[in-house]
Amino acid sequence: MREQQEVAARMQSIRALVLDVDGVLTDGGLRYGASGEEHKQFHTRDDVGLRLAQAAGWQVVVITAMAGRPLAAWAAERDITELHMDINDKRSKLREVTARLGLALADCAYVGDDLLDLPSMDLCGLRAAPADALVLVRQKVDLVLSLPGGRGAVRELIDRVLEVQGRTVEVLHAYYARRGVTEHGSLVPTAAESCSPKIGFRS
Repeated sequence: MREQQEVAARMQSIRALVLDVDGVLTDGGLRYGASGEEHKQFHTRDDVGLRLAQAAGWQVVVITAMAGRPLAAWAAERDITELHMDINDKRSKLREVTARLGLALADCAYVGDDLLDLPSMDLCGLRAAPADALVLVRQKVDLVLSLPGGRGAVRELIDRVLEVQGRTVEVLHAYYARRGVTEHGSLVPTAAESCSPKIGFRS
């Protein structure tokens, strides 16, 4: 119980999301076409989760050792300007990016799954890993998510943090407004009702 309270306390200050790609936003599979072109598959729930994070005013930072046009195109379509590819020293890059953006490292949530993430994860206020992350990574983080990489793990973290911050309803409405949805209907939660039993992923 005490550990859960400590993790919830860390969630309160989160204002930025730092993400690896392969094994976090994707299932980690490396797929190539007949001409050697790389293919990446992302999950739509993570996509919506990132839109929610942006609607909440969070900065989204992607730091990956991989590179390629598919990833650059994916980031551009989602208005993610802080995409840093072909980075092995993620710790130095994270320090550089947060300093430039004026972000406190304690306000960053990091989702990683493998060895290159470990040196930079310890800088952040909240460290999380997908359910199928490397065992060593799962042993070191604050929160092991219930979903695997590329299957909604990032969305799970975003939903949990917004719930703890008490911002779910506010961010839902901001998300709809950004999508041009003006009539919400009776199923969309309002500020007068609690949505925590129904929103997000439960362990």
